[in-house]
Amino acid sequence: MMLLNAFTILNQKPGLCYYKIMNTVNFTLATVITCARILLVPIFLYMATVDMRYAVGIFIAASLSDWFDGFIARKMSCQTDFGALLDPLADKAMSWAALLVINRSIHHPALLIASICIVARDAYLSAQRVYYYIKKCYPEQLGVSKTAKVKTALLFVSQVLLTFYLYAKNDLVYQVGLVLLYASCLLTLISFGLYLLRSKKIEL
Repeated sequence: MMLLNAFTILNQKPGLCYYKIMNTVNFTLATVITCARILLVPIFLYMATVDMRYAVGIFIAASLSDWFDGFIARKMSCQTDFGALLDPLADKAMSWAALLVINRSIHHPALLIASICIVARDAYLSAQRVYYYIKKCYPEQLGVSKTAKVKTALLFVSQVLLTFYLYAKNDLVYQVGLVLLYASCLLTLISFGLYLLRSKKIEL
């Protein structure tokens, strides 16, 4: 229902949503780095069609920038609500791009199903974050859980390995990458279930 409400607001009142979002935008150095990470997504997709080695490098650089902008935000005490919204969206955009590249080259039903589960969960939570950002509130239930952090770490390593496999063609790398991605998918479902339990406490 909350996901439907988010899309209803975005569809029926796009001008109001734009005003509310832009009225609270506060660009800091950390936010600029986050925006740069989003701009790397189409570059990553393009390089994946040209030279996978460069694509892997871009993916790793973008993922490391996620840690870097968080470090800067904490070190310089410049955390903002806009940054809290944009950072996970940037992460998801790069992660989805990597899954797209991997599934385009590796045709494996289980891999596709795991990828769909990961993308569906992330899309739902991203819509929730946008919804509450527009309402100018951010329930603590939407905070990143420890399970989600482990899931993200496993997903990152698996995507690095599987994109590396696309040009290295190493069977061990492929098998380890698949196992880690499946483990990430399992934690995705667990963390999503825990979120749904926590979300019952959110007062609209």
